Order: sequence, then structure tokens, then C-alpha cells
Amino acid sequence: SQLLFKCPIPEDWRDKVKLGDTVINDYSTLYVDIIPIRTPPRYTPPREFFQPKYRNSKMTLENLFLPDDEWGKDHILPKIDHSGRWENIPICMPSLMTHGLLPKGSDIRSHSLPDHTENHVAFPPDETPSVIHEVIACTWASTTFKTRSNRAQVGDGKRRLKEWLEFNLLSGFNHIYVYDNSGAFTNRDSLADVIDLFPPEQVTRIDWPCKICSNRDGNEGERSSQYAAESSCRMRFGAHARWLGSFDTDEYLVPMGKFGSMSEVAADLDRRRVRVA
Repeated sequence: SQLLFKCPIPEDWRDKVKLGDTVINDYSTLYVDIIPIRTPPRYTPPREFFQPKYRNSKMTLENLFLPDDEWGKDHILPKIDHSGRWENIPICMPSLMTHGLLPKGSDIRSHSLPDHTENHVAFPPDETPSVIHEVIACTWASTTFKTRSNRAQVGDGKRRLKEWLEFNLLSGFNHIYVYDNSGAFTNRDSLADVIDLFPPEQVTRIDWPCKICSNRDGNEGERSSQYAAESSCRMRFGAHARWLGSFDTDEYLVPMGKFGSMSEVAADLDRRRVRVA
């Protein structure tokens, strides 16, 4: 659902990209080509695929796939002319600027919340995420959609979303990202009029007209658009929040017991040094 890659940005361009200066009047002035390098399958335990920044000295990883050991430093697989490529992919502004959460040209570090938790992940200094929200939520929604296996048609997506947004903002989520899938079915309607009822500093709409992708018979892949939306939200906005949750609009997370809001729940988890709940 997601093509993830890390593209080293030349040092002379890093500040310009970080501040959004390479995008002028909504047009990118900086592009990248992606050339795939096909490699043999790797049959190793999942945690051995972790990027170096997620490892620590206590981990003893065996059977690591090391390209330098496998092929040497001067070997390219396959030849570039035979690789195929994706050309002229525009480099956008940082996501928070693209969607108006931060003004273009601002330094995100000046908007960061104070760090009151112990960071157990050792990030390089220039890759440490800047956190601007305590608790955020993501949802994939549409004006109308079919349930799994096409058992029923749901036509009240706007009503469901409005009620769900009202509840979650009252329960303590600082910001909610709505991936609007309406465009996969129609160009005449969207969830924008519902989202516009809420302050932009609390709810952001992401136009997401991505259609279902299935490489099997039937509709086994019917939620691939949703899975891709969840991955996008986690990658684009998750690094800027202490806690993120992904929900359907019929799913409600209710703070209970001594907790009066989801922010209080998250703060308690931080105190107990819980990282995934």
C-alpha cells in the first residue's frame, strides 16, 4: 500500500526543503527519480529489518542482510538502463505545511511541545521528530461506501463523521486527520462541508480518492485504500504526536475510571513508560 524509501537530500538543499522553499505557488521546483534495485528474497526474523536508528546495543541480531558484504561497494543490481524508473516525482512541502498546520518557512522545532518523557529510541540529532500534539486520531471515511464483501451500502457517511468528530474532540484528541475517500466513487460530493464545521487547528481533511486495489479474484483487497491511508497518516503526521490512533467512524474510544480525557490516558501511559497500547 505504501512505497517507502529514504532519499538523501544534498546538504545545500536540506534547509530549503525543510522550510518549504522549494514549492512556489503550489508547484514543486525540486524533483526526484526513483530507480529500483531488485534484490533476492531475505528470509530473516522481522526485527532484523529494523533501521539502525531503532536498534540498540542490547540487540544481538544474527543473519543480517548487509549489501556491502553481499555484493561489495562497487556493484549495482541491475544495470540502471535495465531497471525501469519513476521519473519527475515532485518533492512537496513538509506535511504540516502542506495542510496548513504550520506556516510555510517556519521552523517546526519552535512549535514543539516540551518533552516530558524519556525517549527510548535513539534518533540521530537531525532526525529527531518534533512533537506538536499530544494525542491525534486518523480515520478513513467517505460519503458512501460498501461494507466488507459488499453486504450492505452505507449512505450516511456525513452524519457518522460529524458525530464521531464531535465525540473525539470532546474526549480529548488534540487533532484529527480525515482521509476523505469520497472521490473514489463520485466527483460531485465529499466530506469537506462536514469538516469545515470544525476549526482547522483541530480537524484536517486529506483528499484521498484512492480506489480499492485487489490482485485476487473477488474483493479480498477491498480495504487496501484504507490501509494505505492509515500508513500515510502514521508516516506523515505520527512523528509529530506523542500518541496516534486509527479508527473507523463507528469506533469510539472512551476514557474511563479516573481519566476524564484521552489526553489524561496518554499522559498516564507516558508516566508508566508504555509505548504501544
